[in-house]
Amino acid sequence: MQKSLIILLLSLVLTSCDKDQTQSLDPLWSSPRFNLTDQDGRSFSSEQLKGKTWIATLFFTTCDGPCPMMAIRLREIQQALNDPRVMLVSISCDPERDTPEQLKKYAVAQNADPARWVFLTGKLSEVQNLATGLKLGFEPKTAGAPIDHSTKFLLIDGSGQVRGIYTHDEEGSITQLKADAAKLAGT
Repeated sequence: MQKSLIILLLSLVLTSCDKDQTQSLDPLWSSPRFNLTDQDGRSFSSEQLKGKTWIATLFFTTCDGPCPMMAIRLREIQQALNDPRVMLVSISCDPERDTPEQLKKYAVAQNADPARWVFLTGKLSEVQNLATGLKLGFEPKTAGAPIDHSTKFLLIDGSGQVRGIYTHDEEGSITQLKADAAKLAGT
């Protein structure tokens, strides 16, 4: 009897843990409209993402903190979701150094598919406004402090609604992001 009770309680705990890992995918907030510059020096706007599922992140090319691991995760996602309806959007929070030429080199180093993974830069104020609208924390470099930025991945639907927030350093979160992105894209 006691053994059955322990098994029952353990299965309830495991089931509740599984439920905590899933997200409802209900809209959380609207992503802002933007117009930045991509790694090829072309204008890239939020209009180009209409009808596509996209994953947004902040990064910068000279980051030696979390950005390399975030790039590894994005490569995993790019490989797992080989679908042109799913875009990866990496937004530089160091636009002074991350010129289109620098972003292009970084994209090549990441084996980014240019049709599905875009790297964006712009004026610092434009990047700050986009980060604020996406609710991703970002503090530019100052004389006394390095760049500080959110390491969250946002899942955004084809109408610009943020549908999920994921952490790059938890395998379960990345697995869920892949599944949720595929679901939103209809694959």
